[in-house]
Amino acid sequence: MKPLKRRSLLPCLVAGLSGWSAVLLAADTHDGFAGDWYSPPDDEDDVGAIIRLHKSGATWSGHIVQVNPSSRSKYTNDTPCEVCPPPQKGHILRGLQITWNLKESSDGLDSGEILDPGNGKVYHCSMQLIEQGSKLQVRGYVGLSLLGQTQVWTRHKK
Repeated sequence: MKPLKRRSLLPCLVAGLSGWSAVLLAADTHDGFAGDWYSPPDDEDDVGAIIRLHKSGATWSGHIVQVNPSSRSKYTNDTPCEVCPPPQKGHILRGLQITWNLKESSDGLDSGEILDPGNGKVYHCSMQLIEQGSKLQVRGYVGLSLLGQTQVWTRHKK
């Protein structure tokens, strides 16, 4: 029987560590979604607000923390969402859940839904961090992602 050759464990160790660093970097990227984001109003029928994104279990969701009153908007924190579908119907805008079931993917957050409290419609939703995490690209769509609209939210600093 031939004696076993000694092999260096260094290449295995380096390969293992680089794999773990990729996992840790991916976790850090997804953690970048957490926090408050400013969603600007597109027009007078749109609700401009600060949205708080947070992870609960395996999915992400978001709630309105504060409506941004402006001279162009008819909405306040205490405006009830009369056009929203149940269970959001009648709920005041502050505290209203507007995103849910967003799942982490290699591109960001996908496969979730987003509610437009201005018209009460629910759309499929995906989100990506852009500009080193200072902005969030939010895509709402029906059916195919090509049939949708993208809005850019900015990180809100308290």
